[in-house]
Amino acid sequence: MTKQYLRKLASEGFSIIPVNENKIPIGKWKERQTIPYTSEQIESIEAPLWGMVTGINDIECIDIDLKVITGLSEQKAWWTEYLSFLEDNIEGFKDKVVIARTMNAGYHILYKCKEPSGSVKIAKLKDKTEAIIESRGKGGYVVLYDKILSVRNYHQIDYITETERDIIWSISRTYNYISEPLIDEPKKSEYKPQKETEISPWEDYNSRNSAMDLIFDEFTIVRNTTSSYIIRRNRSEEHTSELQSRFGISYAVFCLKKK
Repeated sequence: MTKQYLRKLASEGFSIIPVNENKIPIGKWKERQTIPYTSEQIESIEAPLWGMVTGINDIECIDIDLKVITGLSEQKAWWTEYLSFLEDNIEGFKDKVVIARTMNAGYHILYKCKEPSGSVKIAKLKDKTEAIIESRGKGGYVVLYDKILSVRNYHQIDYITETERDIIWSISRTYNYISEPLIDEPKKSEYKPQKETEISPWEDYNSRNSAMDLIFDEFTIVRNTTSSYIIRRNRSEEHTSELQSRFGISYAVFCLKKK
């Protein structure tokens, strides 16, 4: 990250802070939550790394830590799937946010919103102690990196809609493993066959169909876990226009629990 670009960020109101090799802020960085360094002050400071204070200027970051996943191929597959969900549900996703690749198998997704959160552990995988997805907002910061994967760079961080932010958080939460007790299925109204050989209408229907049969024409299974199916509505002009008008998205991702 060049000093020239850091000065540019500071001159445009971003709060830039010096960070050491361990990604820990140098000096009293909390003061920078309200009073950013000027571009002249940035020029006089030397540091191995630099960071950006979140929360100020309504900046929020989704912090993806793939170190919790063992194996490079598994990490790549997870990120590809996660990113595809975001791109499928937010039109022009990569044009609206800043995506940076971190130095330790991770990604930052940055944007502005009206009410940034604090630091929240959004999702943990099964049997993992560290979160795979966290937020960085009020009272936080992120390290700046040179590898930008989006159309926008840091100085172009801008507002997304509340609906788009909700979609990002909702998709992120689907990766949070929660061990839940089984819930009894609702009981159907009773039907008494007239003859011993007669079966009820729903027994006859269920013997020839499954729940998945009913949705295959409209949905595709995009993720099959041990406890649930993640399904996505197939593309169609009818479905796209309906979802866009109701939710402002192109098509949706849903989670179905297995029995």
